[in-house]
Amino acid sequence: MFLRVKGNFQKRTSQNGSAFLVAMLILMLLTFMGTFALMTTNIEIQIAGNEKNYLKEFYVSDSSWKQIPPWLNNRETPPHKVNPSLGDSVVKNYGGGGDGVLNDTFPTGSEDGSLSGIPYWNRVEYLSDTIVPGSGEDYRRFHYRVISNAGGRQEIEVTMSKIYKVGY
Repeated sequence: MFLRVKGNFQKRTSQNGSAFLVAMLILMLLTFMGTFALMTTNIEIQIAGNEKNYLKEFYVSDSSWKQIPPWLNNRETPPHKVNPSLGDSVVKNYGGGGDGVLNDTFPTGSEDGSLSGIPYWNRVEYLSDTIVPGSGEDYRRFHYRVISNAGGRQEIEVTMSKIYKVGY
């Protein structure tokens, strides 16, 4: 007994659906790679922006302390101490703070100045003084610590000295 089936049956040898499937997989892979690349780029841009701001504040702080040597040079006598409550060492306070005021939070309007739109503050502390060798008691070398702060975040500390004639 033979069964005979009538109809138009063709053997399927083409792979029409697989090309579509492969194309969709490649598009999904490229989409994920592009999304990952965008996220990485955004993070890198934020890092670069933070580094730029850090460097700007650093350079403002580095530049602002350089205003202190002319400030010392314009004085004929050693600067007076303005903060007796701090152990009689501070001769120039942060910003516009008065006696005993440190302005640790740096309120608006208390800055010594600003560079590139970044406010800065300077503080000068007396460290010690010594007799200048070969000059007698009248000439003394005064040593100071200068702390310069920019934007309330970057701080540079330097030491410097200035010779003054005293007791005349």
